[in-house]
Amino acid sequence: MTFDFSLIPNATLFIMMLALGMGLRAEDFLHLSKKPVAVAAGLFGQFFLLPTCALIVILLFNLPAYIAVGFLLIAACPGGAVSNMFTRYAHGDVALSVSLTAFSSVISPLSVPLILGLSLSYWQLELRTIQLSFSSMFITLLLTTALPIFMGMIWRYLATNSAIKWSGRLLAASTTILMILIIGLGIGTAKSQVNFHTMFSLVLPAACAFLAMLVLSLWTTCKTLKLSHASNRSVLIETVIQNINLSLLVVMSFLEEPRYLAPTLIYLPLMLLFASGVILFQKAQRLSSRAGEAP
Repeated sequence: MTFDFSLIPNATLFIMMLALGMGLRAEDFLHLSKKPVAVAAGLFGQFFLLPTCALIVILLFNLPAYIAVGFLLIAACPGGAVSNMFTRYAHGDVALSVSLTAFSSVISPLSVPLILGLSLSYWQLELRTIQLSFSSMFITLLLTTALPIFMGMIWRYLATNSAIKWSGRLLAASTTILMILIIGLGIGTAKSQVNFHTMFSLVLPAACAFLAMLVLSLWTTCKTLKLSHASNRSVLIETVIQNINLSLLVVMSFLEEPRYLAPTLIYLPLMLLFASGVILFQKAQRLSSRAGEAP
């Protein structure tokens, strides 16, 4: 009897979404109506700018079909619970970040199969071997995203102190397991792919261009809408930080081909570096402001 390693992303995603739900209240969804302009900017970035920037980069770099699908998979995935943590450290609007994460995660069982299905249809001549059951994907994503979020919310409603206590622990544990899995997949992909260096040289410049284009587009959108600095940081981090675990689940459970993970494995450190840069920049600004106020 062999262990099915594709179950690991399912389990870690379920735990992550459960932890996210344990930090949510029904009022957090109502926050979507309290700051409509900021919410509109976040949803515009998540559901329009992400796939648009991915498509532009794919065309500019003339990427092979499997890399193109990998990029669009990143664009399709919603922001994860980790984005809320980075937003908190960057002194962004945490309530806005949590609301956007919750909303995009709840509808991900529909949005991810839709975007992935369209991309697979476009490159169907080059990806004939893929037989994808979208009903099966919908059910799997429903059970690993929306369901645990609502379970976590019920847990918080029934036992608030327990939920707050365990949410951080579950998020830390699932994130640790995810990082170990990603490192293992990265090493395994490097060893199994003869053309790994060629693939890396294709994906890295495209991923950097994708991130730069996305950030510039988001920044321009936020400035045009005259959002507050806190909302700016929230929208930037929420859109850039994607749910990598969901990407792993889709690749390992449905596409069943490691090379689709190349954009995910390379984009992961880039998005973490960007979010860390936002935090450091914010801290530097705060220290500078305090120094200027000192007598």
